[in-house]
Amino acid sequence: MTIANFDIIIFNEQIGDEEGEIDVPWYVYVGDQTTKRTFNIPGVPTGNGYIIVQVYDVQNKGHKIIINGEDLPGEDIIRTRENQWQDVTDVIPEGILRQGRNTIQIVGAKSGDNIMIGAVIINWKEFD
Repeated sequence: MTIANFDIIIFNEQIGDEEGEIDVPWYVYVGDQTTKRTFNIPGVPTGNGYIIVQVYDVQNKGHKIIINGEDLPGEDIIRTRENQWQDVTDVIPEGILRQGRNTIQIVGAKSGDNIMIGAVIINWKEFD
């Protein structure tokens, strides 16, 4: 039997090439990539997973979502409205998620775009 499961990961980080470009002190500037976070999948994942990323002020293409060392295919984080929060969704292809410890990191575009990352929700199906 398969069941749906999810995890919420809080980043509250600012990435980009210019510290202080977005003046929000409770979103710590960490450079051109977020800190690597971990999440656990108790069962054996099956099929595609999904990710929702809360982002602020994405103006350029090229930001990447890295899960277990693999860049998700396609455009990971689309452009958003200027100076506004938006939730963006992407597919995690089957085979990237694994049972046990998984990692996630968001890498900024090399285009001079500073953005903020809030919460991330990862959803998957697993064998019970």
